[in-house]
Amino acid sequence: MTESVRNAVPVAQPVPPSPTLAMPQLVALAGIFPSRDDGHDTPYFYTAMVQPFAGAMAAYGAPPAQGQELPIDSMPNEALFAIMGMAFGGDGFRNFALPNLKGRTAIGGQQIGQFNPQSLVLTYLIAATPSAGAPLPGMVALFAGNYAPDGWLVADGSVLPISPYVPLFETIGTAFGGNGATNFALPDLNGAAAVGIGQGPGLPPVARGETVSGAVAGLGLNYLICSSGAYPSGSGDGYLPSSGQFLGQVIAFAGASPPQGWAVCDGSLLPINGETEELYVLIGTTYGGDGEQDFALPDLRGRMLTGT
Repeated sequence: MTESVRNAVPVAQPVPPSPTLAMPQLVALAGIFPSRDDGHDTPYFYTAMVQPFAGAMAAYGAPPAQGQELPIDSMPNEALFAIMGMAFGGDGFRNFALPNLKGRTAIGGQQIGQFNPQSLVLTYLIAATPSAGAPLPGMVALFAGNYAPDGWLVADGSVLPISPYVPLFETIGTAFGGNGATNFALPDLNGAAAVGIGQGPGLPPVARGETVSGAVAGLGLNYLICSSGAYPSGSGDGYLPSSGQFLGQVIAFAGASPPQGWAVCDGSLLPINGETEELYVLIGTTYGGDGEQDFALPDLRGRMLTGT
């Protein structure tokens, strides 16, 4: 064996890019302040939540997360600044910045605001406490603060006793770990993004709870779109509704099957008729379809979300 061969250093193989789908990621500028353990019913949205939306408008006046700078001393920005601080930019005296998800995928972690060209660290939450008008147990949401508001838990893989969280356990089971007799585990999105389960065109299949490697690590979850809910207003002060879901809202979901009023983001073609007409008006043929007889849902099978 020659000296050059013996001392050769293996060439690192390039990490394949993670398949993505771009969609507006709306920031709730106003709303109910996300308190910790205040004992009240859990609202659907808190201030500083980041909500994927399949339509093209700024629903309820909530802007897309594109790193915009906002003045601190303008209502309701004071509350938003109290939650986010300077994690995403700004000088901390006159202004602060919203998360910038343009072309980036949100990953979970404690150091919110850390970023690279592919990803941005936010807090992944999972809804734990059912109540009237509250998020579904098992719904996974993004939050621009570094803690879990009341009614939510950080999706960090924690192993929990079943008895205090029966509705959540009944929804997600042991897909993410636990023995199923006395405990179960939450999805672990530390350093990872939600990836839609199923097999998208030309992509490998992804199972619920499966870890996925790539330029951005992923965890298999269901991606759902609200197919039956309030039609969102195209204007407002950025206050996403606190009492229920809205049409075109897209969520990650740790359960196995979609609840009523939700459809899997699997690229299905839907007929344009009375039942689906409002959703068609909202998203059009952005994700496919001929616009005459049918239109398509977003296809997130094997894909992560990025901001537009």
